[in-house]
Amino acid sequence: MVPLCRLDMSSVELHEAVFHHMEGWDATRRWLAQQSEGPTFARVYELAGDGPADEVQKEALEVVDRVISHFRISRQLLHEHDASAARLSELEATWQLQKAAREAERLRLVELYTEKGAPIPPALHATVVTTSGSSATTLNAAAAGVIFKALATFTDLYEASYAGTWSSMTHLVQLFLRYYTSVESQMILYWKRPDDKQAILHRFQQCFDSLPTSTRVLPACKAELHLSLDALGEALHRCIALRDGEARGLLDTLTSTASFMGGWQTLVCQGFTRFLQAEADRYFFAMQIFSFFLGAVTGEPLGFDDVEVDIPLTSMNTPDRPMQSTSAAGDASPSVSSGGKSIKEKRVTSTKKSHKVADEPNEKIAEDQLAEVAQGVLNGFSSITDKLKAVVDVQGKVPKRAGSGSGNSAGNSPTAPTSIFAISAAKCCGFMEAERVAATSRVAAIHMCGRMLLKEAEAHARKMRTRMEASLLDVMAREAAAANTAVYVLRECVEAEKTSPVMHLGCTTFAVLGKRPPRASQNAGSTAEALGCTSPTPTKIGPTGEHRRSFLTDLPLFGQLTNPQLMVHPGLTAVRLLELVKQFRCVAPDYQLSRFDFLLLVEDDDYAEAAVIGLDSAHMTRRTREELFSTFDPQRTGFVDWRDVVVHLLFWVTPATAARTPTSAPMQRGICEISLQDLLKARATLGVCGLTEEQFVEKPFLDPYLDEALVEAYMRILWCTFYDAAKQILQPPIVLGFLCADPQPIRGAQKAFHVLSAPGAEGRVSLDEMDALCHLKATNARLMDQPDPCSKMNLRLLFGTAATCSFEEVCASPMGRKMLNHADLFRRRQFFKRK
Repeated sequence: MVPLCRLDMSSVELHEAVFHHMEGWDATRRWLAQQSEGPTFARVYELAGDGPADEVQKEALEVVDRVISHFRISRQLLHEHDASAARLSELEATWQLQKAAREAERLRLVELYTEKGAPIPPALHATVVTTSGSSATTLNAAAAGVIFKALATFTDLYEASYAGTWSSMTHLVQLFLRYYTSVESQMILYWKRPDDKQAILHRFQQCFDSLPTSTRVLPACKAELHLSLDALGEALHRCIALRDGEARGLLDTLTSTASFMGGWQTLVCQGFTRFLQAEADRYFFAMQIFSFFLGAVTGEPLGFDDVEVDIPLTSMNTPDRPMQSTSAAGDASPSVSSGGKSIKEKRVTSTKKSHKVADEPNEKIAEDQLAEVAQGVLNGFSSITDKLKAVVDVQGKVPKRAGSGSGNSAGNSPTAPTSIFAISAAKCCGFMEAERVAATSRVAAIHMCGRMLLKEAEAHARKMRTRMEASLLDVMAREAAAANTAVYVLRECVEAEKTSPVMHLGCTTFAVLGKRPPRASQNAGSTAEALGCTSPTPTKIGPTGEHRRSFLTDLPLFGQLTNPQLMVHPGLTAVRLLELVKQFRCVAPDYQLSRFDFLLLVEDDDYAEAAVIGLDSAHMTRRTREELFSTFDPQRTGFVDWRDVVVHLLFWVTPATAARTPTSAPMQRGICEISLQDLLKARATLGVCGLTEEQFVEKPFLDPYLDEALVEAYMRILWCTFYDAAKQILQPPIVLGFLCADPQPIRGAQKAFHVLSAPGAEGRVSLDEMDALCHLKATNARLMDQPDPCSKMNLRLLFGTAATCSFEEVCASPMGRKMLNHADLFRRRQFFKRK
């Protein structure tokens, strides 16, 4: 707008230029406001150019679309106007020919009567056929205004009815999906509730451990203990059976028709009934408006005395719909049908009957109810057209019939009312027949859509119940296995003539937590303390993960990069990786990506080409997707932290040996290795506080290692991977923690100690910082309900009275070495394997 160079102009000159420009534009705006609303100035549009470019472009496109829409409407009106004018000319010519032929025939008959000497009938007098002005009938402006006003009012109501009903149907579908998701969550929460098995086992262990050592060696005592263990097993299995019965009852209650499905199907039927009601109202309105139009054109009111318009029982009681428009038409034009009142009364009566029927209990299934309503609407359409056809047939057989009892208000000919009424009735019948065909197709589409929705909902409900029943059987098997394992461990203790260890018997889990402390508490409350104060080496029974399936709905759009074809590494573009991140966030917002979703979303081409660069093909090969998932899931939980997958795809797909290979050096892009010094520099650049998107993008912590195009792509991908969707904040320590992964996991942990420690205490972490360090991933042992060597209790034992610990101090402790050796958190995964 102001073509001035900033380097050659001062701020005062720039402000002055902008001021003069705005003054000129204000003058132009005032001049436009003073002009008349002619066709030239009506095409002038003003856009707010001081906003963001995207909003200005969007507003400009909306204006262009509106102009194009108006042009198409005007062009259609022009074509219709030309066709109407041609039709009127054709009718006028036809009328003149018919009038000339009738006049010739009249003259011939007059000559014949004169020749025979008979008196000439009054019908053959010249005054009978004398007409003044044009023979083409026209619609007056008042009637046209009434029609357009009624049409506009009904169109608004019709579209609002469709929009509101469709919105409610969308909410119903979302409610349906949320309900069954909540049912599944409630079943999962039910199995996390504690039961009585732990208390039963604890009481038995108290009695068992209270026996003297000399008594345990007796054969009779051993036999008695085995019998007691049989009773213990029966008690545990009775507890399991009771809990299984409760779970099945809960599942039956939550998935029963009376709980949710029945009411939901009723609401769906009511929604589609409103669609059908709108179609019935549209058909009735079309008949009324067209009959009013014919009556206004011909000057003869069309009151079909032999037609009783029975609207179907689904019609809505909406007095502000077409009836109000038709009443307004009756007030504005004298040619309104006198039968309008009776029709309106019929409509109100039928509506009252519909409320009676709706109040009656109906035990039919939802599909049958919807089909009955749709058939009722179609029967109503057919009834109207059939009765109109009957009126036309009667008019064709009876030569003289007065329309609506007002025969003296006809035209110049005594037979005009009957002929005009017959022609108008035939026109109305033909129009309503065409409207019936179109309305029938719309009703069929509505019925098919509702029927399909109900069937899909029932199928999904059955699928969810089958899936939950299968998971119920799996949980029951794991429960029984846990109880049997507990009894088996106690039988071993009986045969070994020793006290029982501290054991955890959960709903589906069992763990031996080590030797019992010398002084065991005598109440169940202290059992949890005893379980919490021992060094755990638990063994979990059964799989901990669940093979979840997920729905891939509309994925969020990702931002466009400067270069969409930019390659992160050979075979993977930045756009593809960014799209993959968006898909991961959509299906797993908690970062726990299931095996099914991983295999569904990740493709072999995402890493296949880069993973074999510089490899010895005779001895090494790339991993398959299943093997790659197992690599990222060493604990076999069935889930991986997809942030770890993205970071590896971004930095470490290409083998480290490829960077040292001269032939593959040109193909290597990005960062081949991240040292501790690089991580410390990145921490100094990013800081330790949360960053917004603008703040994060402006941080140049990748600039020394990548070119400008790659920096943009890497920063966009890292932001989309690690930002908190609720707060729109990214925590730099989490990003740096994932970048600490190293081929040697101990060295990766050493990096994490230095990077995740407080800025003032380099390399030393507090208890809370080490807890966060050991549970950085979303698939850590604590969240996946697995034995956790880095639990808070063990960390307290490791720290003792110290406030902070360094990496060397942790390695000096046997417990610390066990934690670091067991933890697989900071191991860098490899995309290739040895043959």
